[in-house]
Order: sequence, then structure tokens, then C-alpha cells
Amino acid sequence: MTKQTNPNDETLLSFVEKLNRSHYDQVYTLCATAKQQAQRLQDEEMLQTASQYVTLCNQLIGEIQHYISVKKEHLLPYIHTL
Repeated sequence: MTKQTNPNDETLLSFVEKLNRSHYDQVYTLCATAKQQAQRLQDEEMLQTASQYVTLCNQLIGEIQHYISVKKEHLLPYIHTL
């Protein structure tokens, strides 16, 4: 017995790929760029306020990257199994 392909399966897979490419990958790339810019600020600025700002930015960027990683590791494979 062969499994019939459902047109909705292709639509869902296409959605998953688009979500990964157009959303998760782009956000991750933006985070990497923001992290580089924050590092440049930290290297150039000696002010305490700038250092605190950079530290908070790096923490936020790290949280966003972790969120994206979790979604890519768990949500995308789950959707593929549907």
C-alpha cells in the first residue's frame, strides 16, 4: 500500500521552508550582525553607561538566538512529521 501525497503536505512543507529561510535564518543573521556592532561599541567606548548598554544588548541578542535555535531544533522537525 502506497501513501498518497496530500497537497496540504506540500503546502505545509513549503511554509516550513519559507519560515526557516525568510524568518529564522534572517533573524539569526541580524543577531550576529548586532552582536558584532555591540562588540565594536564595547571596544571603542570606555564609558560605563555604554558598557552597560552593550552588556544588555548582548544578553538580549543571546536570548533571541537561543529562541531561534530552539524553534529550529524542535518546531521545524515537528512540522515535518505532520
